[in-house]
Amino acid sequence: MKLILSIFVMAIAMNAQAARNQAGSSTSSESAPHAFSATSPSIQIKAGLGFTNISQSVPQGAQADDTGNATGLNVGAYIDLPINTMFSINTGLNFVQKGYSTAVAQGVDQTVKVSYLVIPAMAKLNFGEKSARFSVAAGPYAGLKMGLSASQSANGQSISLETNSDAVSALDFGVRAGINAEFPMSSSLSFLVGADYDLGLKNVVNTQANVPAAFETSTKTRALLANVGVGLRI
Repeated sequence: MKLILSIFVMAIAMNAQAARNQAGSSTSSESAPHAFSATSPSIQIKAGLGFTNISQSVPQGAQADDTGNATGLNVGAYIDLPINTMFSINTGLNFVQKGYSTAVAQGVDQTVKVSYLVIPAMAKLNFGEKSARFSVAAGPYAGLKMGLSASQSANGQSISLETNSDAVSALDFGVRAGINAEFPMSSSLSFLVGADYDLGLKNVVNTQANVPAAFETSTKTRALLANVGVGLRI
């Protein structure tokens, strides 16, 4: 949280300095090539990969599972709604595969993936010149489970495993933070590149009945989402 706050403070200072530099220089009667309006809403289409894992809290004396990253799809459609040239609200629909991998035997790995439809609601701080805009953002997200899959691989071969969808909660929620860059290709079209990090706050594994609270294990999602895309000013 302190890191996110520091980034926002630094961005505000950079944006203020840029505004002073612009005020001190002579303005051109013509817009810069490929500049766009920073106060126009935009539709954004992004795609990339997610590098995901889980965080476990286990009862005292127990040992958490030794898990590694799983790689999944990350595709989304968003709308960015500027409040002014500095602040905007970003939300949309994001299909994300979250999960983990673990070694079940020597040379045998098992990967579990849960597909979510994620709805983020992020406050964005934008800074930079019109020819290249940068932003940091943070806010809550809610994810609706769309499916569950598991596979096991050994010696270069992979097989699908049966899963119990009821073992995973239908809902996930947490906090998302991200950094993004936007490079205009025309007055209305821009190229986007960025990364987001999802910090799950909810236990996504359904607790078995009649298990005392002291023996419960809490499992929460973690995801680093890298993406590229296009933005269309409307």
